[in-house]
Amino acid sequence: FKAGGQKKCITALFSDIQQFSTLSEKIDELYGEEGPNKLISILNEYLGNMSKVILDHNGTIDKYEGDAIISMFGAPDPNNIYTKNQWAYYSLESAIKMKQTEEEFNKINYNAEEPEKSLIPTPLYTRIGLNSGDAFVGLMGSQTKEFNKLNYTMIGDTVNLASRLEGVNKYYKSWIICSDSTWNLANFGENKDKILARKLDKVRVFGKALPIQLYNI
Repeated sequence: FKAGGQKKCITALFSDIQQFSTLSEKIDELYGEEGPNKLISILNEYLGNMSKVILDHNGTIDKYEGDAIISMFGAPDPNNIYTKNQWAYYSLESAIKMKQTEEEFNKINYNAEEPEKSLIPTPLYTRIGLNSGDAFVGLMGSQTKEFNKLNYTMIGDTVNLASRLEGVNKYYKSWIICSDSTWNLANFGENKDKILARKLDKVRVFGKALPIQLYNI
């Protein structure tokens, strides 16, 4: 592990709950003064279950932004245990397992036949975006005499694209979208044809000059 920055090929995974603002409003209406505590409790359980999947697949939790999980596969990996192809495969496997875990969470907490008996007002559905490529990783933040707070994180165009692909799911009514860079790395060697993908369009996302081939996992 290097305290400083380094350039590595990683796969970035962004997940975000669909219509979370609406969900939080419904919980507030349903539970009144206990609404904030209930919302935090539900969110912590949900994010905890999702985070466990990422960690079980050797991913690294970068940070939480509200209901979003930002994570990476491939760093830190000081001993280069896995190849970039394996990391990409683990990221897609993790995304699939996250959706399966979400389904189990909803079964426990939401009763479709008798919604009034549910612990949550609506089921939770997460969109996931993934992209692979070079990024700068390392401890970043504030390092001054007055205030010192550092976080192991990732920055770069690779990361930005993964974030945008999460949002692209809205237009395709899909849940997991990855770029061709992630799919080509993951669908390789011993892991070829292990994961089913649907080829979507080539799109030009905001800030990118060249179109990106998308895959729905």
